[in-house]
Amino acid sequence: MAILAISLLIMASALLDGGSVHGDFYVYARWQAHFAEAMAAGDLYPRWLPHLNQGFGSPAFFIYPPMGQWMGSLLAPLLPGAELAGLRLHIVLTVCLALSGFGALLWLRLLGLGKAAALIGTLAWLLLPYHAYLNLYQRGAFAELVAMAALPWGLAFAHALKQRHMLAWAGLALSLAALLMSNAPTGLFGAPFICLYAALLADRKDWPRLWGAILFAAALAIALSAAWLLPALTQVALVNDRILFNDVYQPANYLIFSPAPWPNQGIRIAATLIFMLHAAILLLALLAGGAARGRRLLIITTVLIFVAMSELARPVWIAGMPWSKVQFAWRLLGLQSLLLAGLVGIAWEAVGARRRALLRIALIWLLPGLLLADAALLAALGWHVARRPAWPTPQVAAHRAEVREYWLGDVDALARRFGSRDSIVISGRAEIGPIERRGRLLRLESRASEPALIALRHFAYYGWLVRIDDGPWRPATGRRAAPELVAISVPAGHHRIELRLPPLPTESRGLLISGAALMLLLAGLLLDPLRRLLAR
Repeated sequence: MAILAISLLIMASALLDGGSVHGDFYVYARWQAHFAEAMAAGDLYPRWLPHLNQGFGSPAFFIYPPMGQWMGSLLAPLLPGAELAGLRLHIVLTVCLALSGFGALLWLRLLGLGKAAALIGTLAWLLLPYHAYLNLYQRGAFAELVAMAALPWGLAFAHALKQRHMLAWAGLALSLAALLMSNAPTGLFGAPFICLYAALLADRKDWPRLWGAILFAAALAIALSAAWLLPALTQVALVNDRILFNDVYQPANYLIFSPAPWPNQGIRIAATLIFMLHAAILLLALLAGGAARGRRLLIITTVLIFVAMSELARPVWIAGMPWSKVQFAWRLLGLQSLLLAGLVGIAWEAVGARRRALLRIALIWLLPGLLLADAALLAALGWHVARRPAWPTPQVAAHRAEVREYWLGDVDALARRFGSRDSIVISGRAEIGPIERRGRLLRLESRASEPALIALRHFAYYGWLVRIDDGPWRPATGRRAAPELVAISVPAGHHRIELRLPPLPTESRGLLISGAALMLLLAGLLLDPLRRLLAR
């Protein structure tokens, strides 16, 4: 009940404000509107969103992980329509906060803490301001918050695996898969850390069993994620890196205590304050002491994260390195929040056992202090937002707009060329009706007095096929006259035209791998209990 109450309290402002827009949340809410609509039409994994980019289509979910959008779409029958997309995602975040709390509670119990200490650590995890304020209210980082719900479960199943709990390998695999399928930057550092954490828990005599189980769980997680991961890895070249990883969005531009000015001063202030708060909590945990297994690992990792986020680590954050894909070094504050929550729980138990009154008072006031800090930061943000130009602007927030890294061409120039039309005639003479867009299926009608070449208001993504009057399917590709667009030759007369985007080879392979991994997981869920029963 405490976990649920704190989760609702943290989300209260967002829930009461319905589909309010803050930070980047408008992007996720817009995606949710189109994603849920496509799912309701029967597409269980909508990768191509045809109405975005002003009707030119978006490949966002060929590349972006779908977990949070799937969760939001499950609420669409109860909260239908684009206007409630933001509210659906806020409800998803409420559920994710509670789930992350239950995962943290399980982790700390398996770490060996008592109920009270485990609960104190769990509530600290929920209330630490990177989780409760910066990601949620200042950044609107929906996908990262969904991914962070999987982090404590991964650590919990790492301990369960070490303690030989039944099906712990399956829990670890599912936690890693959920992390990967939620947010790529968080998965980039979170998944390796969970595996390393699990491996470092092993006693020397238990290394072969535990490390073998970790490798199997990691491989299974990658295979379960293949439906997203394989197409994303092969399509990621379509992302406009000049926008996504430009001179602004580089980790070296966001190092704590850096003399160089940050591109976003609001984030700099919040991240620096949280950094200093985390340092104070670490000092408190060190003074309190404790002897729980893994405490030293938590301390060492927390200190290394401090270094990695600071100006001392500038040589590490070289543009183009794999870890630079996280964009912002301070994203590590999320993982550090979880590790500090564990140290807070350990400290509470240690202080209680030793009856150290002063430290116990400090720990008692920690949770109310965190709640007060979250409220103060939120109030300051509200004051600032009320005095700045409205964000996002109407053009950015438009229902059919899209973030620029998922443009497959110059949308603004093309939109001016098309005006309000769905097609333009490049050669010949023809009248073309409006395009009916249904996910990866487009329909239209043409009336041509002579053969004509037309370009549709739709990007020429890989593999479009066209057929006319129920004839055979044939490739439809961009032509020299309109290389960015789907262009088709229309014969004279009145014709019905259909276009479809069949599954790409990487989609089919990814789904096949994920299906096989799911069957393997289900087989393991059945056979592992049976094996243990027979062993008895």
